[in-house]
Amino acid sequence: SGGSWMRSFSESRVGRGWALAAAAVLLAAQPLGAQRVVMLPAENLSTAAGAPGLVVPLIERQLAERGWRVVAGPEVEAALAHARVRRMDSLGAAVRERLAADLQADAYAASTVLAFRAEAIPLAAVALRLVAADGRELFGGAVALSAEDTRGALDQTPRESIGPLVERAVDSLSRGLPRPGEAPARRPPAGTPMRLAGPSTYRSAALDALAPPRLVAVLPFRNLTRVRDAGRIATQLATGWLGQLDGFATVEAADLRAALVAEGVRDVHEIRPEQMRALGQRVGTGLFLRGTVYEWKSEPPAGSDVAPPEVEINLRLVDVGASRVVWGSHLERRGDDYRRLLGLGTVSNVVALADRVLGEMIARGPGS
Repeated sequence: SGGSWMRSFSESRVGRGWALAAAAVLLAAQPLGAQRVVMLPAENLSTAAGAPGLVVPLIERQLAERGWRVVAGPEVEAALAHARVRRMDSLGAAVRERLAADLQADAYAASTVLAFRAEAIPLAAVALRLVAADGRELFGGAVALSAEDTRGALDQTPRESIGPLVERAVDSLSRGLPRPGEAPARRPPAGTPMRLAGPSTYRSAALDALAPPRLVAVLPFRNLTRVRDAGRIATQLATGWLGQLDGFATVEAADLRAALVAEGVRDVHEIRPEQMRALGQRVGTGLFLRGTVYEWKSEPPAGSDVAPPEVEINLRLVDVGASRVVWGSHLERRGDDYRRLLGLGTVSNVVALADRVLGEMIARGPGS
């Protein structure tokens, strides 16, 4: 209810106020010669309008602690409005270069609130990318943390409220954020537990014949579930994992969206082969990752081991120039598939489960 949300949000005001104050002190203390990073407003896929206000200051603080000089606020918003940027998860090459020139930026940071829940069992799911002015991805990752994850198997202490939970999620997400001038950080691949079978995978030798870096355009996934944003969240998570693989790079989502508009593609799931080839010419690659989300079952609101989250996803990497599938994978998992002794290891929420599933699939597929 609205009252419950306001109470939960009020509980977080102390943590949020501390984060804002700490970020302001750190930003002010940065040397004038430090490399500048533009902090984009957060993309918000949740129904909680206040979620970005909790997340963004914490990310700014993490960047400042690592020596970046963060550029945010009205200056950035004015530049984005002038460039007519509507989606904040990605910047096209032309816009990125313009912002780098107008704001003297060395990089930009794009965050997405993938899911957010303040009531019942609080949940915070956030993705973050750090991209250099020349387009190199310096950092990418996602974290989905439920209040259930803050307690041990036999722990009866109260669950964390949303404010502390968001801080914990952003702290976990930011591990590995590089300092200015450091090499790009790589997210460790997701492993498959020994007692579980790996993803069902097909891999053509033709993929090895393609010279790296293999540039891949990730088309929006088909969503066959009743959860509105399941396909969009899965697309972003898969893009993040693929961008971390050695020998692979991904087309910026903003550039792909512009190419789809230019080619008059209204439904990517009904795209014709000739349209795919035309898209490939626009974005500079013939490799397209296509995905389908078959199952996206959230945990029950009260939390229960009886009905854990479930995810089922299919992926195909298509070489449109050769009209062939060079890699494919299918995987279905439940949150309790990862349970170990005393119930530890269970994945408590559907976003974290999807991230784990996609990490397993991609780590054991294109990059193997």
